[in-house]
Amino acid sequence: MEGVLGRLMQPMYIPIDDGWLYAVLTRARADASDRAAASDRAILWCSPMGQEAARTHRISRQLAKLLSPTIHVMRFDYVGTGDSSGVSEDVDSVDTWIRNIGSAIDALKQQTGVKSVGLAGMRFGASLAWKAALQRPDVHSLSLWDPVVDGNSNLQMLRGMHAEILDLWVCPMGSIESESQEELLGTLWQKPLLSSIETLQVDWALTEVPQLIVTSQPDFIVHPEPSLQRVVRLDDDPTWMRRTEIETTYSRPVALQEMVSGIQELFDRRDRFRDHAKTSAETSRISSVESKQFFSPIQTSGNVEASQ
Repeated sequence: MEGVLGRLMQPMYIPIDDGWLYAVLTRARADASDRAAASDRAILWCSPMGQEAARTHRISRQLAKLLSPTIHVMRFDYVGTGDSSGVSEDVDSVDTWIRNIGSAIDALKQQTGVKSVGLAGMRFGASLAWKAALQRPDVHSLSLWDPVVDGNSNLQMLRGMHAEILDLWVCPMGSIESESQEELLGTLWQKPLLSSIETLQVDWALTEVPQLIVTSQPDFIVHPEPSLQRVVRLDDDPTWMRRTEIETTYSRPVALQEMVSGIQELFDRRDRFRDHAKTSAETSRISSVESKQFFSPIQTSGNVEASQ
């Protein structure tokens, strides 16, 4: 199976104005009976930032593998990170990464022929996916894993962990900081970028596409329209704030399976819902009014389907 998956993993470079984005497309490997459905299913994965991106790289690959029987999955590096062009010091606003998501969406559509895509992401990548979806009519759903809803609070957490780690050394350890740059857990960031992260606040009321939220945050604030959002609350202690696990691979099999089954359900419900609701001929995106009944029971041939 790994051999088959390897042949279906297609690395590529996506051209952007001032460089390129490195991406890997895992194509759906559906058999003939599922190929028609798979041809219309695509997910773009938006990674976290900094140290969390390194910790979660393996689990993002596992997600692509588990979805690949029927769903195309593209993963990519933002500019200034990973194997994309530039360095982290070049990025001075989250808007740069939002544009990167847009470029990756265009490439995913071109490579697979889909008219619209779902965005999935973890931590701050989930926040970026949320913001990108507000600007793209060709995004039909969001699948977000432990999303950061308050950029300022998240940065304060990272700064606290950074200070704790420096205190562990026997000899005093310095940290790179200047008027224009700040180091956080081994990554050097431009202060204008950090300022733009601080002001990012996720407002679910602005979101008009169906959302799957998998979260270990007990105080997660849900969408004001419950039929638009499915929240899976994990009985799990979040490890993002534990300095003892900062260098360990993030592995959460239960949460991973919830993401996989939840994304599959999103596509299944979208396909069934489209049979009973109007959709845009250009994007295959359910209208904002109709999507508010997305997780409500669906009336089909006189029977009512219970929402999961």
